[in-house]
Amino acid sequence: MSRMAMRARSAFSLLEIIIATAILAGSAMVLFSLIGLGTKYGNRAEEQTSAIAQAQSVLDEVIANLSDEEIQEGVSGVLNGVPARGYRIEILPFDLAGNSGAGRNSSTSSETQTVLVKVTVAILQGSVSLAGMESEPLCQLTRLVRRPRIDEPAGELSRNVEGGL
Repeated sequence: MSRMAMRARSAFSLLEIIIATAILAGSAMVLFSLIGLGTKYGNRAEEQTSAIAQAQSVLDEVIANLSDEEIQEGVSGVLNGVPARGYRIEILPFDLAGNSGAGRNSSTSSETQTVLVKVTVAILQGSVSLAGMESEPLCQLTRLVRRPRIDEPAGELSRNVEGGL
């Protein structure tokens, strides 16, 4: 009888096998859901990185081509690429008191020979139509840029420099 008892104890029972299978299946489900979440967040990070690179490129191009006469409220458009994304550019005068959009003839900016301009580039999600230009931005970059004032005529400015101010 002791041999039969030993044989029965050396194998797994059906209940133990069912419990082990259920634990294994539960673990596999959790693992697959984590893989799905990782893929989702990885794709989102890749999209965000691409949008930041596009925004930086647009911001650099706008700053390189910015002149004092071109200060304007906002420009929108569509970037070519896969996927096509919309962008929004805002160029506003900025004073040191922190009021963006303040007039260019404020007391702070008239005392200096340069004017601060706040340039903001927002890259919008997905492909956009004209109705979609008001959608939430995927990323947004802002930079303050100094621009020389062009209030005085060029001849008067050169006389001031030659005469030692």
